[in-house]
Amino acid sequence: MLAESDSWCNPPDGYGKDMTLEQPTVSYFRCDQKGGSATLLRYDVKDGTLTLFENGCKRTDLLSEYRAIVFSDPLLDVDADIEQDAQCYEFVFSDKEVFVSRAVAIVETPALLHVFRVHDNNVYRVLIPRAHLLQYHVKTSLKVESESKLQSVDLKITSRAQLGEMLRTGLLPTRKSILEQLRFNDHLSEDEFRSLTMELQDKKKDSDVIQHLLATGIYREGDIQLARAQCLGLPYVEVDMIEPDQKAIALFDEVTARNLNIFPIMFHKDRVVVAMTNPADYGVMTQLRFLVGKDIEPVVTNQRALRHAIDNLYSPLSSDEIFIQAEASSNNGDEKLYDQAEEVTSESDGSDRPTVRLVANILSDAINKKASDIHIRPQEKHVDLIFRVNGSLIPIKRFSRSMLSSLVSRIKIIGRMNVAEHRLPQDGRTHLKHSGKAVDLRISILPSVYGESVVMRILDTSAGLKGIDEIGFSETDREKFTHLINRSSGMILVTGPTGSGKSTTLYAALNEIVKRNVNVITVEDPVEYHMPDVLQVQVKSKIDMTFARVLRQMLRHDPDVIMVGEIRDKETATIASESALTGHVVLSTLHTNSASLSISRLLEMGIEPYMINSSLIAVIAQRLVRLNCPHCSHEYQPDAGMCELVGVSADEVFHKGEGCVDCMQTGVMGRRAVYELLQVGPEMRRLIVSNPNPVQLEELARKEGMTPLTECALKLAREGVISLDEAYRVRLE
Repeated sequence: MLAESDSWCNPPDGYGKDMTLEQPTVSYFRCDQKGGSATLLRYDVKDGTLTLFENGCKRTDLLSEYRAIVFSDPLLDVDADIEQDAQCYEFVFSDKEVFVSRAVAIVETPALLHVFRVHDNNVYRVLIPRAHLLQYHVKTSLKVESESKLQSVDLKITSRAQLGEMLRTGLLPTRKSILEQLRFNDHLSEDEFRSLTMELQDKKKDSDVIQHLLATGIYREGDIQLARAQCLGLPYVEVDMIEPDQKAIALFDEVTARNLNIFPIMFHKDRVVVAMTNPADYGVMTQLRFLVGKDIEPVVTNQRALRHAIDNLYSPLSSDEIFIQAEASSNNGDEKLYDQAEEVTSESDGSDRPTVRLVANILSDAINKKASDIHIRPQEKHVDLIFRVNGSLIPIKRFSRSMLSSLVSRIKIIGRMNVAEHRLPQDGRTHLKHSGKAVDLRISILPSVYGESVVMRILDTSAGLKGIDEIGFSETDREKFTHLINRSSGMILVTGPTGSGKSTTLYAALNEIVKRNVNVITVEDPVEYHMPDVLQVQVKSKIDMTFARVLRQMLRHDPDVIMVGEIRDKETATIASESALTGHVVLSTLHTNSASLSISRLLEMGIEPYMINSSLIAVIAQRLVRLNCPHCSHEYQPDAGMCELVGVSADEVFHKGEGCVDCMQTGVMGRRAVYELLQVGPEMRRLIVSNPNPVQLEELARKEGMTPLTECALKLAREGVISLDEAYRVRLE
């Protein structure tokens, strides 16, 4: 409880009492000009720390990192004439920033000021750490706003709750020019500031200055619009990330939103909160007030996010853009069951027009966003829609639980599953056409305590296979790999965990091999991409059509090159090794963490050392790393502990994506492989015969020139292609 803290101060007599000290909600404003809303669990002046609970996570920070902590709930039992006691105070911080507040009392402690702030006829507690506070005094100027407002902060508001809290707290305009604010935010250097000030001295309006800055193409619109918001003392919102209030949406039609370039978000104190790029446009504000008959509360956003939000709201994708193909198939293969499912659901479940349209829109949106997976995850009171993009899970939308049954039923229908079965897991498949592109959809349904969960894997079969030069190999390793796959015999393994890009690398190799006019046969589970001039075979375990059985039969089909989707057991490994010994090139995958561990894994399977020694020619271990978004990548200081763990110095420069509209606020865009390539030469062959341990194999591989996967990732981090966090994530211990 906060009141048990050594430095806790109760309000002076007559100024009320705290509503709750158990877990108060607060707005925080950091010294790095970021902020947000959280639950304050405790603060400890002895340790100089405070503990917050935000977005489901608890964290402990230094008090010195914060400029102010504002309690959201007003004090209780405040005297009616409290306004008469209020004085205006000015707080000056070490970075010359100023916070002006009307308060009835200030109580000093060694570490904190407890400011009892007056706002809207209520008293709120504000904690101001003294670490960065230079001074405070009563402000005697008459040119002070009647209401105290906190200075605008660099906060990406992405929810109505955050925005409502910010509007209730209030913001103080910085009274800087756009150029001064951009310089203060470190988006302009001193030289750029002086040059632009001279160049734009004839432009008196901020809108003219902003138009000039955008026309140069040098400065990011998001940075400029944030500066505009700070100058005006308005919140800056990522409007396309906010779920708008349906009542606010109903006030405007699409034509009005597009013509006035606005987006309705919510209501606040009987005002309509509207996002716009230029809140200083008097004409637009007048029209809005006339249209809705209410006052308008403007907030600032950028044009790209605004256009995206309008498109998402007013232009839903037509379900006609997706066509479910007749060749849809299911792992259970029961046509009669599918017919029964249609009958069961024809009345309501999944076949009503809104549900059909919703599922079609979800699929279209996922394909357009290049998502690899769609998750429909039921919770106790709602259903979450989540996309996996570039390996990251991104929350997209939240539905009412009442929609879950019809959603799942519709998905079962297109995947030819049993709609009446809710107790058992089910798998299904279907083929789609979206904007002329062929897409393969694999569906998994798993019952959970809150209902059936759905995951749909998206495979764009018409996207085109990658070439070897697109995988991420260095020029030297690309030449080595090309030479290896063009040999007349030998086994090449690609290793790594699920989702590490092994199949992409194998298909890139096959794409190169087929140019030689050779007979290529693959056995896969499942066949992910259909390749011309390649004979592809699908494993069917239900009829005992296993990897080993197909591989054995394949050898009678006159192959030059064999691709085995995965080596899962000793029998498959033995046949693959024997095939490589009898004059075939064999490509396959194995689930191991490093290249050297693949050799140990084959030995553990019971493959004789002499067979590995004679058949294996190379192993590639790889991972996929997420690339920094080129639109929002910036320098950052990684955690010191992380730097020590990966072996980089603290003064090295690294880059990381901040998050923007282009990358859906993830900070990453696209992926590529990091890898290690182990070639089996004479020394390695001699070592394999002696049944070595993984450490011996790793030492010899490095001695013979193998660049470890971790070093490959660190090289990309130093070049700014990926963040150091990403290199740390994929490192090999």
